[in-house]
Order: sequence, then C-alpha cells, then structure tokens
Amino acid sequence: MQLGQYDKNKAKDQAKAYLSKSIFTLSSILGLEPNDIVLEKENPYPEGSHLHAAYLCLSNELKAYNKIIGE
Repeated sequence: MQLGQYDKNKAKDQAKAYLSKSIFTLSSILGLEPNDIVLEKENPYPEGSHLHAAYLCLSNELKAYNKIIGE
C-alpha cells in the first residue's frame, strides 16, 4: 500500500514537530544554542560521558531535521 501525498505531508509535519521539540530539549540540557552547532565539528564531550551520547543524538536529529526541510 502506497502512501498518498496527504499522508506523506502529515508524516513529514509530525517528524518536524517531534524533532524540533527534541532538538530544543537536548540543546537546553547541553546548554547549547541549536543554531550555533556546527555539524562538521567534533563532539566536544569526552567519549563515555552521557553528554557525549546526548550530543551525538542532537547532531543526528539536526541532520534529520535539515534533511526533512531540504537543507
């Protein structure tokens, strides 16, 4: 069964809403401004730290969000 355009747009909108909220939450936890994060930069937190994992998650979510919005 194929998704119709309406379903695709609805799924895209829901994904954007979820990612926006999650990006805001993770950025707040890490004390970062989402617009200031450079995705090509190395993770600033030491490996094994819970902040390292949170930064990786934030980075992946930003990449996914940018892909959805077409950047």
